Amino acid sequence: MMKKIFALAAAAAVIFTGCDSLQDTLSEEMQAKLDAETGSASYSYKTWYYNGISGEDITGVEGQTLLIDFGRKVASSGVSGKIAVTYTDSSDNEVTKTFSTVNGYFTSDYTGYRLNMSNVTALFDGDNIPDSTATMTINLTGFVCAEGNQKGRALSAFEAKNISIKPFFANDSYSFSTMGFSEDTTFPIECNAELSVEEGTVVTGTDSSSNTYEFTVTGEGSTVYLVPSFTTAPSDGTEMTIPLAGIIPEGSGDAYSKEITASFTSHYVVVDGSKDDNWSSDTVSYVADDSSDGSAFTWEANSGDLTGLYVVNDDDYLYVAIEGSFATTWSDGLAVMISYDHSSDVAYTTGASTFALADTVAYGREALAHGKPDVYLYHKPQSDEFGVWVENSDSADDVTSTSLYSPSGETTSASFIEYAIPMTALANAGIESGKTIHVFAAYSAHWDDGIAAADVVPDDCATLNDNHNSLTVNFQNALEYTLD
Repeated sequence: MMKKIFALAAAAAVIFTGCDSLQDTLSEEMQAKLDAETGSASYSYKTWYYNGISGEDITGVEGQTLLIDFGRKVASSGVSGKIAVTYTDSSDNEVTKTFSTVNGYFTSDYTGYRLNMSNVTALFDGDNIPDSTATMTINLTGFVCAEGNQKGRALSAFEAKNISIKPFFANDSYSFSTMGFSEDTTFPIECNAELSVEEGTVVTGTDSSSNTYEFTVTGEGSTVYLVPSFTTAPSDGTEMTIPLAGIIPEGSGDAYSKEITASFTSHYVVVDGSKDDNWSSDTVSYVADDSSDGSAFTWEANSGDLTGLYVVNDDDYLYVAIEGSFATTWSDGLAVMISYDHSSDVAYTTGASTFALADTVAYGREALAHGKPDVYLYHKPQSDEFGVWVENSDSADDVTSTSLYSPSGETTSASFIEYAIPMTALANAGIESGKTIHVFAAYSAHWDDGIAAADVVPDDCATLNDNHNSLTVNFQNALEYTLD
C-alpha cells in the first residue's frame, strides 16, 4: 500500500513539474511577443561620429544627434537619463564627465529618437581630448509604446555602453585630378564611417574669382561623391570652397553640413597622400608584397611594413606610390631606386647590385648597367627630410630634391605615400617617354645595431643576408613600367 502511495505522489510531482515548465515556456513566448508589440530602444553601432575632423573645435557646430531606433511608434512620458563621457586628457589622466540633463526629438514617423549631443560636443574644443580616447555610456527612460495592443505601455530603460566618439570627416581640404574629365567623372571624399546622402542634394562651389560650379552629392559606403553638373573641367590650379550638405553618417539622427576647400589639377595624380581612383586604373603598374614580413638583425621589424608599389606617369611627372604602414622612427628612411632597360646598349649585360647598407652607399655604374639604378630618391618620412642613401661621383642621379611627396612629416597613421618625380629630372639620366624602367623600394631601418633593409618591394628582385644589412638587387625582377 505504501509503495502505491509513493508511486502516485511521484506521478503527481511529474505532472506538476511539467505544468510549471510549460508555464515558464509560455511566459517566455508571451514576453517575447509582448516585447515585439511594445518595441524596444536600440543603438546598434559601436561608434558615434561627430561633425568635424580630428583636432577640430566643434563646440559651436549645431545639429548633432545620435539616433535611437525603436522599430515601432513610440511616445514620451517625459524622457530622462544621463550621458557619461570618459576620456584621457592632455595630461594622460582619465576623466569622466556626466550630464544628467538630456533632450531630443522624435523622427517624423515616431519610430526613432534623435538624442541631442550638444553636451558631449561641447567637450571637443580641439585641445582637451586627444583623438579617439573618448567613449560614452547612455541611459534613458520615459518612452512608451504608441501603437497596437500595447499602446501606452512603458518601454524598458535604454542603456548603451562604451560607445566610441570619433570624427566623421577625414579632412577638410582635398585635391582632385581632372585628367580624363568626362560626364562620368566623380570626385571622391573619403570619410571615417558608412554614410547615406539625402536624395536630391546639390551644392555649389565658388572659386577665388566668384565663378560657381554645381555638384550633385551622392554617397556609397564611406565615400561621398561630388558629381559635376558642368561639362568643362576647372582649369589647372583652380581652388574653390564647397559647402557639403545632406550627409548622414551611420548612427546620426541629422544630416551633416561642412565647408571644404578643393583644388583641381590637370595632372594624372594628385600628390596628397590619398589613394585616389587613378591609382586603380589599367595604366598603373603594381606589385603587392606580403604584410608583416620585415626583419632587421634577425628581429621582426614591421614598424615600416611595405605592402605594395605603384608606378604611372603623365607628361610632367613619374608617380611612385608605396603602400603599407609607416610608423617608422625619425631616422628610418624609404629608398626608391629606378633603372631603365639598357638592353640596346653595346656594354649591356645582366647583373645585380650589392649594397652594404649605410648612410652612404658607394657604387659605380660600370658595365653591369642593367643591375644598377640610374636614379634614386631617399626620404625619411618621420623627420620630413631627404637623406643620402647612395653616393659616388659616378653613382645614380639623386632626384630627391626635385620630387614632390605626400604626406609630409608625421606618417604614423599613413598607409599611402606618394612621390612625383619630374620627367625633366629623369631625362637627365636618360629616362624618357617610351623607355622601360624597373622600380624597387626599400624600408631602411636605422637601429643601434646598424642599418638594415627591413622590408623591400618587390621581394623577387632582392636577396638579403640574415641581418638584412647586405642587399643584392636584380633590377630585371623589379616592377616593370614603360613610360608613355
